[in-house]
Amino acid sequence: MYKLIIALGIGVVACCLSGCGGSGAETASGRDQIAANITKAQFIQRAGNICAHMAGDQEDALIAWSKKFSGDPQEAQRQFKNKYGEVVVPFMSRLAKELEALGAPKGDEAAVTAMTDGLHKAIRALEQRDPAEVKQYLLYTFKRAAFAYGLKTCPAL
Repeated sequence: MYKLIIALGIGVVACCLSGCGGSGAETASGRDQIAANITKAQFIQRAGNICAHMAGDQEDALIAWSKKFSGDPQEAQRQFKNKYGEVVVPFMSRLAKELEALGAPKGDEAAVTAMTDGLHKAIRALEQRDPAEVKQYLLYTFKRAAFAYGLKTCPAL
């Protein structure tokens, strides 16, 4: 978490000093997705590492959360269906920010944007709708885009 904050802070300072901004392709969600000096292979490797780490953190959080209901497995199941979004949204938000911070390889901006837009769409839906519906359908947009791009670990989220 601290690395992300430091990386974002450095990015903001670098942009302010160099006068950059607004040079990327505008996405459906209004964010700027810039082409980075990163290859597709590097992006896939770094994103895969981020996803694997994030999946481990998310699993730990879900296990810790489920321990609250260790005496009643049926109640844990009911609560999980209702509270899935509350546990998972912070991880999805963090994942989207970290993927965006990598930048997109030149020429692959649309593919990377499809992934991050899919995450943002699922996050908004989880905050507003039934988590079971979102998990089944809206998160699929991210998973499909990530898998098609070559990320094999992220779709497991």
